[in-house]
Amino acid sequence: MPLLLGILLDRFSNRSFKPERFSIIKAQLLRYWKNAAQDKPISRLFNALSGLLQPNNPPYPEMVEALENLEVSDLPDFVDKMLEILHVDMFVYGNWHKEQAFELAEVVKNTLRVENQRYQESVRPLVKINNAGTLAYEMDCDHADSAVLVYYQAEERGPEQIALYTFANQLMSSTFFDQLRTKQQLGYMVGSANLPMNRVPGLIFTSSPLTAILRCSSRPLMTSTMLSRWFFWNSMRSNGRRANKGFLPDRRAGCQPARTYQRYWNSIGNRDLSFDQRQKAAEALKALTRTDMIRFVVEHLKPRTADRLIMLSRGNSHQEEVKLPRGTTLIEDVRQFQKKRS
Repeated sequence: MPLLLGILLDRFSNRSFKPERFSIIKAQLLRYWKNAAQDKPISRLFNALSGLLQPNNPPYPEMVEALENLEVSDLPDFVDKMLEILHVDMFVYGNWHKEQAFELAEVVKNTLRVENQRYQESVRPLVKINNAGTLAYEMDCDHADSAVLVYYQAEERGPEQIALYTFANQLMSSTFFDQLRTKQQLGYMVGSANLPMNRVPGLIFTSSPLTAILRCSSRPLMTSTMLSRWFFWNSMRSNGRRANKGFLPDRRAGCQPARTYQRYWNSIGNRDLSFDQRQKAAEALKALTRTDMIRFVVEHLKPRTADRLIMLSRGNSHQEEVKLPRGTTLIEDVRQFQKKRS
């Protein structure tokens, strides 16, 4: 294994790139990104949301524009710049001795070492929306369908926030779907989910109807208002214990090698180097009370001045004016918004 890895890294560090192979991969990426950029509005809004809040993860249209101008002759300079400041995450799992793992690490370091090299972990910035009130970003998808995303972001990282947002989603997801999809019939694609970004927990509510999007968009707070009412009297009573039990780590899954190394690798990416964040979140979940959850909904989801980001796209047949909550700040310049909130 060290020998094979050394050969692969040596090929990379020697800047040996075949023009034919470059052209094939470039064409494949362009085709994939262009197709994704023409996907359904709900998918494109998710991609735009990621690019809006994570500057190092630009949306597909920007990736296409950048890649179209690249040539194989640009790669050597790119490798040189990349190796000037280096940070490598490695994870060795399986039937390995400690000495072998360190030898493998030395192979990687020696192969990628260059003169005057600096070692620094890459920055993963996240645009925070705390104390920003309601923000809105509208995207023209040139599509018949319309879509709305309402995103809530935790104020900080930590097991307590992970437990709070995960538990809240489990409690509210079925009620959210039942109210908007089944009873009010406001869309064919309705749901809620956890959406962590750069280790910061988050909640997102989605709706992608055809004509009812105008009703949903005219009052995005209907989600939190409805949820708070049902959450108090229904979800906490009927779903609380099941959600609590479902969130606790499955110790049986830890015995499966594939899941084990994936869990460890995810922990490394999340900088959980003691590999106990999930257990800490489970312990924090056990300590949550009904009062804690009610306070979370009342203070963070329900208020008209709550910090949230509304992403919306009006279909070609829904071009009437969308009524956003009073006091909403429209994001017109993405770069300026990111600079201001960073």
